[in-house]
Amino acid sequence: MKKRKTPDLEKYLEGKKRRFVNYTQGTKIYKMSYWPFVRLAKKAEANYPIRKTAIVDLNILDDFLEGNPEVISELKKRRRKRYGK
Repeated sequence: MKKRKTPDLEKYLEGKKRRFVNYTQGTKIYKMSYWPFVRLAKKAEANYPIRKTAIVDLNILDDFLEGNPEVISELKKRRRKRYGK
């Protein structure tokens, strides 16, 4: 069976002002655990499922966080509880 070449997604994103990451990359950027980040992305409706994975639009997620300061304060409380800061 001939293997298909995957499309080059970079050419579609080039010059765009969108930032996309997968869940694992997002957890590192926002310094969160995996499942809380997944729930946050779904709550913000910033995730796009692609086959067996999903990507998160960070622009949509940032706008959601700016519009909902109570979510940010909750995240900070959990981070302090977890890391003792």
